[in-house]
Amino acid sequence: MLFRSEGKLQIDAALRPGATFADFRRLLEKYASQESMMVVGHNPNLSQFLGTVISESGCEASVELKKGAVARVDMRRSSGTLQWCLTPKALRTLYTAAVESSRPNTSRK
Repeated sequence: MLFRSEGKLQIDAALRPGATFADFRRLLEKYASQESMMVVGHNPNLSQFLGTVISESGCEASVELKKGAVARVDMRRSSGTLQWCLTPKALRTLYTAAVESSRPNTSRK
């Protein structure tokens, strides 16, 4: 139900349960001049919207966003390209690896 634009959190009805893809498309068009934005919402809407945005034919591609998943889509005019989609498990693994590699290397003698 929220998205981030220009460093500010915005609430928009286009991300509420029951919103249509037309509502979501208007949201994207409203902020098309932004270099990037982060969208947070609920399923099944977000999975359906993502599937429709990345489908060249205008049909819905099958994308399952689990709770806590993150996807990157690069937009060009009316369609997008899915760059990556990370599950919560993959994100935890990346986080653990990053935390472990940033710890100082100390040994006990």
